Amino acid sequence: MIIVRIPSPLKNVTNGQQEFSFDAASVGSALEQLFELFPALRERFRAPTGELRRTLLFYVNEEDIRHIEGENTSLHPGDELNIVPANAGG
Repeated sequence: MIIVRIPSPLKNVTNGQQEFSFDAASVGSALEQLFELFPALRERFRAPTGELRRTLLFYVNEEDIRHIEGENTSLHPGDELNIVPANAGG
C-alpha cells in the first residue's frame, strides 16, 4: 500500500479526508484511483489538456515527480505521494 495525501484546501471535495491508501504501481494509477473516489478532483488536478496542473506539486517520498518520470514514476509499498499547492511569490 502507498499513502496519498492531498492539501487541506481540497478536503471539502473529499468529505474532510486528506489521507488515502492505495495499491498502485505508479503515480498516475494512484491518481486515477483517487479520481474514481472523488471525480471532482480530476478537474482540480488536471488541466483541460489532461496534464497535471502546474498549480500543484506532486512528491514521492519528498522527491518532485517532475525530476523523476512524472506520472509514470513508480510506487512501491510504503511510499508516500504528497500533493501540495505550488507557492507563487514575488
